[in-house]
Amino acid sequence: MKRLITFALAMLCLACFFTNVAASSEVDMIITIDNVDIIFDSQSVFTDEEKHIIAEYLTHNSSIEQTYGLMCNLFGHKNTTDIVTTITHCVSPSSPRCLREKWEIITCSRCGNVDTTLLDFAYINCCPES
Repeated sequence: MKRLITFALAMLCLACFFTNVAASSEVDMIITIDNVDIIFDSQSVFTDEEKHIIAEYLTHNSSIEQTYGLMCNLFGHKNTTDIVTTITHCVSPSSPRCLREKWEIITCSRCGNVDTTLLDFAYINCCPES
């Protein structure tokens, strides 16, 4: 009887642990820079460092140093692709005021090369008129 109770408690603890891990992984990462929200999906392939570099690039249109390593020159880029959404708040004085854009981001995991392509944009009702 003691083994049965111990086994049941162990299974209950494991079930609780995996439930909490699954629930916490479903949150999208949102980075806000200068009135722009950059939204990365919870299943994003980018690391946190890459997300901050991409967010800075999308908000300030700053150039990212394109350094090609020896591996990329010999074998080509090792690209990863993901979709990122940006919402720029209060772009227009009248409703709809905010601009939502969907970007295709392609990065090389070897050298850091970044290519962006605007896929879609739309004006949305996000912020109330003042």
